[in-house]
Amino acid sequence: RGDLYFRLRDYDSARKDLETSYEIFPTAGAAQRLGETAELQKDLNTAIQEYARAFALAEGKSGNVSREEIRRKIGNVWRLAHGSEDGLGEYLLNTYDSVTRPSLKKPAPNQSAKELSEFVVRKASNGSAYQLKSTKGRVVVLNFWATWCGPCHALEPLFARVAADFHDLPDAVFLSANCDEDETLVAPYLQKDRLATEVVFADGLNRLYSVDSFPTVIVIDREGKIAFRSNGFQADTFERDLAAAVRRALDKADTAKRGAP
Repeated sequence: RGDLYFRLRDYDSARKDLETSYEIFPTAGAAQRLGETAELQKDLNTAIQEYARAFALAEGKSGNVSREEIRRKIGNVWRLAHGSEDGLGEYLLNTYDSVTRPSLKKPAPNQSAKELSEFVVRKASNGSAYQLKSTKGRVVVLNFWATWCGPCHALEPLFARVAADFHDLPDAVFLSANCDEDETLVAPYLQKDRLATEVVFADGLNRLYSVDSFPTVIVIDREGKIAFRSNGFQADTFERDLAAAVRRALDKADTAKRGAP
C-alpha cells in the first residue's frame, strides 16, 4: 500500500507503510521510495539515509531499481544538505558495510531459494507450510494479488473459472499468491470474499519473478520456466489466453514424452 499512498501524495501514510515493509523485508525499492518520500517532505537527512540504503541494496535481484538513478538522487540531496559532495563517498561506504553486515534478524523468507520448487510458502488460511517442491514437474499458475488492488478483485472470477476448467488435471496447479505488506488484512478479506483457488502468501515468490504490479499472472511450465506472463489483463481475452497457455504447457510435456525413445 505504500506505493499507492505515494501516488496519492499521502506521504505520511506512505512513509509509515514503507517503513513497515522495509523492516519486514529490506529491499532497494522500499528504501528508494522512502528516500523519495522524505525528499518530497524536505527531510533531507532521512532522504540521504534511505537513498544510501537503496544504493547499498541495489544489486542482484532488486526489481527495477537502478543504482545509477539512486546515485544521482543521493548526490542531489547531499549537495542540498552540505553544499558539495564532500564526504558522500565515505558515507556510502559506511552505509554499505552496515546494511550488508550479517544480521541477527530472521532471514527473509526463502532468501536462498533460486527456483519455484525450492520455496516453502504459507497457506493464508492457517499459516501452515506449503512445500512447492510438490509442484516440481507440474504446470504452476500463479496469480499475484493484494487486498487493496481493485483490478485484482475483477480478475479473480476469471482466474477461478480457468482454474475450474483444469480442476480434474492434477498436473495443473493454480495458486493465488498474496503480496500485502500488512498480512493482517488478508484473513478478514478472505472471510468476506472467499477465493476459489488456494491462497498462499508470496513469501519471496514476487521477488523471484520480479513482480512489481498487480495483478500479475504467470504460468510456469514443468521445467520451471515462464511459459506465460500477464501484467494486468484484458477482461475480454484473459480467460482464453490463460487457458491456452496452460494447455500449451501441458501439451508440450506430453509431446516430449511421446517423442522420447
